[in-house]
Amino acid sequence: MYALLPYQGVVYSRRNRAQFGRLAVSDLDTAENLWGGADASLSFRNVLVGSPEQRSQIWQAWISAGELEMEDHRGFHVLRPEFQGEDGTARTRWALLGSAHVDGGKILTHENVIAEGVERARQATESCEADIAPIFCGCDDEAGAELRRMLPSMVSDAPPLIEFTDGTQAKISFWSIHAPRAVQSLADLFRNRDLFLLDGHHRLAGAKENQRHGLGDGQILACVTSMREEDIAILPIHRVVHCQRWILQDTLQAELVALGCRLRELPGYGPHEVRRALRDLGSARLYCLMVHAHSNRLWQVEFGGGLEAALPLASLPVHHLDEAVLKNVEGSVAIPVPDDRLALEQLALDQAQVGFFLPPARADQVRDVARCGLVMPRKSTRFVPKPPLGLVCRPWSLSG
Repeated sequence: MYALLPYQGVVYSRRNRAQFGRLAVSDLDTAENLWGGADASLSFRNVLVGSPEQRSQIWQAWISAGELEMEDHRGFHVLRPEFQGEDGTARTRWALLGSAHVDGGKILTHENVIAEGVERARQATESCEADIAPIFCGCDDEAGAELRRMLPSMVSDAPPLIEFTDGTQAKISFWSIHAPRAVQSLADLFRNRDLFLLDGHHRLAGAKENQRHGLGDGQILACVTSMREEDIAILPIHRVVHCQRWILQDTLQAELVALGCRLRELPGYGPHEVRRALRDLGSARLYCLMVHAHSNRLWQVEFGGGLEAALPLASLPVHHLDEAVLKNVEGSVAIPVPDDRLALEQLALDQAQVGFFLPPARADQVRDVARCGLVMPRKSTRFVPKPPLGLVCRPWSLSG
């Protein structure tokens, strides 16, 4: 079975591509967090926010007015972002966009979903009868290495269909591949391979719901990349915790010890050196870092081995923190925070009593959890950079 198939895409028409830097959206979170509803512009955000009826009207109006155009043939698309990695080094990712079956068991997930998010994602695609935003997937190391070998040579002699610089100063290049031999070789690369879902769990679940209701074509637009360090950064999502008892640091430390944790102060590191400490300590051990709101010290919290968990989960510090510690602290409220600086700011403002800072999961850990059919704690990882939105959409009636 092919995990990734060619499709017939819808792209912005030629007259709109020169202004693409103003039309694209970096990701769904960016679109949804911007103030205001839809406007009169051609920004792709207008079909990502608002009511399903409003999105459908805007989508149909764009097609009728020729703002969007259908490609003539089925094929794949190549995405090459050139960006600055988390460590400041220049990176180049090679990714492939294609159509994936939603129910063939080839897209492996690692997170649970909530019903409200699934329905919102389902309605968004139903309103336009198209996949508006691709899910984001990784692949195994062998397929990833082949992607990095094949894609540059396939587009080396062709100018990009779209090229622009996004809001993060990443240079985005985007090509169409329609040559039959190239299309077949890319499809063959993903024959009988698994895809590992990195972002878009609600979109995938929404597509499955559409299929269950007799809507859609049983496929979904997917952007696939290697999970090697040069292609993707796997970043942790930290926790800030509100617990009245933990206003006193001695109480906090005593309760953590009672839960089987071992505490060690890290000399030479201050609270604002969380990133350096995590980088120096690595991810080989089961630990996290801790900062109390009324302290200028950085602590290492090592987890005990008392938690019974399936092997892939047992190797994840976030699973131990959530399941063996925070779940057993009565009266505590843990809030996921994607950035250590934001977490420290909340501590400084007394919006929480303690922050727990986690090392990132490794690619092999994410794949192992997915292969075993297990789920990581919600809001435990993020994968960056995400593919920009607005490059291409996949109408249901003309793909597959």
